[in-house]
Amino acid sequence: ENYSRTFDGAVDASQALSRSLNVPSVLLLHDYGVEKLLNLLHCAGLNELNKPASHYGLSLILGGGESSLWSLTGAYASMARSLTQSHTPHRGSKILSIHPLRYQAVDNESNYHEQCFEKGALWYVMESLSGVKRPEEEVGWENFAGGRKVAWKTGTSFGYRDAWAIGTTPGYTVGVWIGNASGEGRPGIIGGQAAAPVMFEIFRLLPPTGWFDVPYDDMIPVEVCRQSGFLAGADCPDADTLYIPPRCAEAAVCHYHRLVHLSADERYRVGGDCYEPSQMVTKPWFVLPPLYEYYFKNRHPWYISLPPVMDGCADPADIPLDIVYPPHNASVYLSVGFDGSLQPVVVTATHRNSGSELFWYIDDQYLGITRAIHQKEIIATPGLHKITIVDGNGNKIVRNFTCIGRGDE
Repeated sequence: ENYSRTFDGAVDASQALSRSLNVPSVLLLHDYGVEKLLNLLHCAGLNELNKPASHYGLSLILGGGESSLWSLTGAYASMARSLTQSHTPHRGSKILSIHPLRYQAVDNESNYHEQCFEKGALWYVMESLSGVKRPEEEVGWENFAGGRKVAWKTGTSFGYRDAWAIGTTPGYTVGVWIGNASGEGRPGIIGGQAAAPVMFEIFRLLPPTGWFDVPYDDMIPVEVCRQSGFLAGADCPDADTLYIPPRCAEAAVCHYHRLVHLSADERYRVGGDCYEPSQMVTKPWFVLPPLYEYYFKNRHPWYISLPPVMDGCADPADIPLDIVYPPHNASVYLSVGFDGSLQPVVVTATHRNSGSELFWYIDDQYLGITRAIHQKEIIATPGLHKITIVDGNGNKIVRNFTCIGRGDE
């Protein structure tokens, strides 16, 4: 779960990073691979992560590994140095090196050296980290002449044992650790509240150094969909030109926009088998999966759900319902009431059309119907169960989950 205990449904990568959202990061690492990330961190100088990838698991991307203030600050300094230098520092240079990146030389006339991270990717990371919400005393920093752009991040250990803040600019990298030498935890030892104000106070004592130049020579221009951020497809109505790392040009084309056939008044979705084609209105539509939409539309007022399907028509390309909780193949712990009885599982579903009726089944036994608020309390015994939900148009979703009760732990 996220630290805020809330969900957005879909976020762009910069927001996921600047807001420290755990769920997108864990899902990303699951696809990328823990061992690949560990190798990347070793390349960046974090050699204190000396256990195998299986030891860390998916928690690695959330800070589930130990490192020193010196090493972590050095990694940030190395990333900043990579953006400000056009070549590898040579022996005897006067550049301060805390933890230099490991470079792998490539044979070309420009003496260019490949680094752990592409410069374009690093620049976007720094841009994202400059948007992290600052402490109260730093609010409105961009409106003051002395305000400066800083790429920064915080960390708080489990049990509030210590707090971290590390920030970097083209000229300086500052790392702050706050905590008890004994390792004793204290309420309030949180990175953003305890360590960050100290870090920004140090930056105020240092001369300003501007900001990182965009590494255009290491990026290429592409057309991207304004709503989804994917490479723009034929059905994307609005596109922006962005400079991105060359490897990102292999990303997927936007699959959230698709052409939708509507009735003449645009109130219903229709098809050629149920509506006069000459009367149809065809529009590109930004369509998120129902589960994403469940959270997304609460935070983005501009998002418009698909219109309902006209009676007698069908839209085989769209399944308008999903189950919010429990996840597929999840293990659900059955809590115990004061009287010792097992408590019900509350299953939550969502449908694109708020007025739809949903018909519920547990293990193929009819449970009942819901309207507007689609939640059902299910009295389930320990073991494997199957939830089936059907709407009035015959759309169906099935989910399996396992209940864990007393004695099954």
